[in-house]
Amino acid sequence: MKNTSPEYPEPPADFAERDRITITARQNEILQTLADGAKTTKDLTRSFMITGSAITQAIKKLRDVGLIRTRREGTQFYHELTAPYPNLIATLNIKAPRPPITEQEIQYVAKLRNAGLTGLALVERFHLKYPNRSADTVRVNIVSKARSRRLCR
Repeated sequence: MKNTSPEYPEPPADFAERDRITITARQNEILQTLADGAKTTKDLTRSFMITGSAITQAIKKLRDVGLIRTRREGTQFYHELTAPYPNLIATLNIKAPRPPITEQEIQYVAKLRNAGLTGLALVERFHLKYPNRSADTVRVNIVSKARSRRLCR
């Protein structure tokens, strides 16, 4: 659905003066999609082929920081930008997308787990070889992948 309003309302006077807002690459893709006009939550879910829950979380963050607004029509929620995309992008810091987990990382975590390392000791050793991964990524995502493949306990 195209935005039928002739112009966007003026953003708040202090909009450009605020601290820059940090968003994820996915949230930026959502903003770019909304630059063409209002979209429903279902439209966005289909466009990005991710769960409705993931889209809803991204939309909530964007709405909470004033980048989009949401209106309800019947059972549908329509989301639209609060200002033209070029004006919004000037106020943003966009996080680089996380690189995918590699097979080498999974194998290395399995090796560490099989050597008896867990928790903080595992994360610290992992960071010696792969310093750019967060502790949460190691503990949750990489260990889970190694365990689901039955590479370690």
